[in-house]
Amino acid sequence: MPPRRDLGRGERVLPGLWRLRLPLPWPGIPHCNAWAIAKGKGFVLVDTGMYDASSMQQLERSLHQVKLELDDATLVAITHAHSDHWGQSAPIVQRAGCEMWMHPNHETQFANLSDPDRALTRRMEVARHSGVPDGALTEYVKRVKDMPSGVAETIEPDQPLVDGVTIDTDLGPWQVIETPGHTPSHVCLFQPERRLLISGDHLLGRISLYFDYGQSPDRSASIWPRWIGSPSCGRGWHCRATASRSWTCPVISTPPAGWWSRTSSGRRPPSPVSDARR
Repeated sequence: MPPRRDLGRGERVLPGLWRLRLPLPWPGIPHCNAWAIAKGKGFVLVDTGMYDASSMQQLERSLHQVKLELDDATLVAITHAHSDHWGQSAPIVQRAGCEMWMHPNHETQFANLSDPDRALTRRMEVARHSGVPDGALTEYVKRVKDMPSGVAETIEPDQPLVDGVTIDTDLGPWQVIETPGHTPSHVCLFQPERRLLISGDHLLGRISLYFDYGQSPDRSASIWPRWIGSPSCGRGWHCRATASRSWTCPVISTPPAGWWSRTSSGRRPPSPVSDARR
């Protein structure tokens, strides 16, 4: 019997900010997170979840739980071009009549959709180089060979999400911070007045850090949020920074050791992120 899939679920994080928990079909990663941020009579949607036969229904289910309607989306902002983060962009844009913004360095991910065999071969090369046993790779290939892409339709972004771009919301403007590494197209969104960070897959708690194209440079080391939203690895992290920029992260999830980006001087923040229990 196939494992039971999660259902879409919405919850308020702060007034004007909601987490949308959307189901995924992958072993060990039962859901990803998208985010809705209030803007006027509508909202900005950050990431979309993966596309399949029931995914739009699950997205609407999560929105309804926080009293939002998909038709009221004013913008879709994508943290990076992986299927679980932008796979439903096309039907959402068509439905809501809004724009989709994404970093321009998405060519590799778009090419993978047109040539999935090449993409799988490349992933196997990276896995072997990383020491994954051949037996595990063989089983992985059997499982994913005919798996759908998770992307409804490839569409080009209406505007590039790059340094200097801001996204206006009722919580204030969110700054775009380029953080390539997990993918070349990766960005984080930072709200400086409230110290809120939507980190995409730049920080991962439950699963291994995954760098398809190399280590991320230091872009987030100078940001000191009090709350971090991490879409693919469970709940966000509530963080507290002191005047000396030391970190504590109480009772949400356990950030991985050494999660921080290495700074240009080779130093980490003055105090490590504390272990936390769910």
